[in-house]
Amino acid sequence: MDKNEIFETVMDVVATAASKKPEEIDPDSRLIEDMGLDSLSIFEIVVDLEAAFNLFINDEIVDGLHTPREVANFLTERLNK
Repeated sequence: MDKNEIFETVMDVVATAASKKPEEIDPDSRLIEDMGLDSLSIFEIVVDLEAAFNLFINDEIVDGLHTPREVANFLTERLNK
């Protein structure tokens, strides 16, 4: 999966959690502070991404990812190892 596909999947998952269309999401918006997502929404995003990419994302890593772009960059690195 290439970087653009990963980015699009992340944006789709985040948009679903935020009840928005992907094009309405700023990839540099902070998930909690700017988008108003709560811990349950973040959990749902992580579960959906783990299923989409067939991998486990450690809680400590999740705590360090604040924007959709950071999530996509992390997944791109992880999947291309």
